[in-house]
Formats: sequence, C-alpha cells, structure tokens
Amino acid sequence: MEHLNREELKQNGFSEDILPTIKEKRNWGISNYTTIWMGSVHNIPNYIAIGGLFAIGLSVGQVFSAIMVAAILIAAILVLNGHAGSKYGLPFAMLLRSSFGNKGAVIPGVLRGVIAAIMWFGFQTFAGSQALAILIGKIWPGFLTLGGDWNLLGLSLPGLISFLIFWAFNVALIYGGMDLLGKFANILSPLVYIVFGGMAIWAINLAGGIGPILSYTGSGISGNPIIVFLGAVTVIVAAWAAPMVSVSDFTRLSRTPKDQAVGQTVGLVVTYLLFAVASIAIIVGSEIAFGVDAMSNNIIS
Repeated sequence: MEHLNREELKQNGFSEDILPTIKEKRNWGISNYTTIWMGSVHNIPNYIAIGGLFAIGLSVGQVFSAIMVAAILIAAILVLNGHAGSKYGLPFAMLLRSSFGNKGAVIPGVLRGVIAAIMWFGFQTFAGSQALAILIGKIWPGFLTLGGDWNLLGLSLPGLISFLIFWAFNVALIYGGMDLLGKFANILSPLVYIVFGGMAIWAINLAGGIGPILSYTGSGISGNPIIVFLGAVTVIVAAWAAPMVSVSDFTRLSRTPKDQAVGQTVGLVVTYLLFAVASIAIIVGSEIAFGVDAMSNNIIS
C-alpha cells in the first residue's frame, strides 16, 4: 500500500524529497538526536546574546535561570513539532501541504526560508567566517591586509575570502545529506566541548577562581524585572525559530517517536546547562579580569 501511495504521489507531481521517509532509512537513534544540536548551542551568536543579557544588568543567577528556562521551552517545542515526523516519516514540506494545501504551502515555506537563509544560515556563516579570518590571520599575518581598503557590501577582501570558504564548506555539508550531517555532528560535538571547556577554565583562572564569578551581581536591571526576564528568555528561544518549525526534517529519520523525544530533550537541556556554565564563566571572568570596556569589545568583535 505504501508503495502504491508513493507512486500515486509521484504521478501527481510530488518529488521524492518530500515524500514520507521509508522505514529502512529511519535509522536515527537517541545518540544522534543527543548530539545533533550541540554545535547549534555552542556558537558565537549565542555567546553574543548572553553577553547582551549581562550588558543590560542581569546577574549571574538571572542569566543562568533564563538560559535553562529557554532550554526547556526549546526542547519541548522541538519534541512536539517533531512528533509527526518521527511517527509518520513526514518532512516539513509535506506537513505544510497537509495544513495549507499544495499552493497555500508556498507562503509559509517562503517565510521559513527567509528566516533560515538570513538568520540561521547567513548570520551563522558570517560569524563563523569572522573566526576563520582570525585563525588564518594567526597562521598568515599578511592575510588580514590583503586588498587594503577594498570592500564589498561591508566585507574586506580577507573577510570575503573567509566568508566564501566557510559558505562553501557549509553548502558541501548540505549537499552531503542528512546522513553526512549526522556523522559530522557526532565527530565535531566533542571537539566543541573541548574548545569551550578550555575557554571556561581560562576565564575562571583569570577571575581568580569560581567564587568571584558566582558572586557577580551585575549593574542592575532598569525596568520591570519580570518583563526583562521574559525578554531574556525570548532572545535565546528566538534563535531557534527556523529549526523549531522544520524539525520534522530531522525527526522523520527517527526509529521511533521516543528516540527523538528523549534524544532532543537530553541533548538540549544538558548542552544548555554546559553552555550556561561556559558562557557565564567566559563573559564574567573576562569582565572581572579586564573590565567592562574590554568585555564589551570582546562581545562586539
């Protein structure tokens, strides 16, 4: 019956990419979903966001609470939105058609594409390219002076070269498909923790231990503390807009609904717990060691 339904759908103009995933290809387990979002949590834009929370006066306890509340909300939304994908193997594009019809699905599909292309992919690629430019500059100092004052859309020649290299690498991963992405995440995720863990240890040593960091109170909130706290949670959750709506593209590969539910919940909550510790240690430790101006410059750069 499934074979006949798939053939009928193909004859009606549906491509293979948006058809339900067959059982033989649904091989993602708990470990895949535990690791898939780890790299998405530990990244430069997220650290910038946490730096912004300290900049508006939140204390260590308030920032930590905002991060963990946001983590629980993100995990819950991803698990619930991913249920149909894990149960029936439906990708995001097919779910849109089931709600909006073939023609109506174009509108939410384009809206999601704009968010994913500009925020999820574009901003992350730009931030990664900046880090790549710094890395190349350490190895080859002359790289950062290439092109002089030349720029294209605000990018210097070194910045443009770094952006194109980083963009090409990400596109290659996309063309590699979900299997390659899953394998890449399993390899890269431990390395991410080594890097950010090392940075956290470095910052704690700079601050003179964990005590000064935990006792940091911030400059104080200006305005209604409840509204400010909800705003802080929203800032963290907002970065997940694209994967929240299209998470079924990942959960359609799940062996069972339980695998994606347990994997995503454990992976996100535990990862955000470690992220909270690392981000707070790095940002507050840097401020204690170098002062507010130094911390602000580090966040902006």
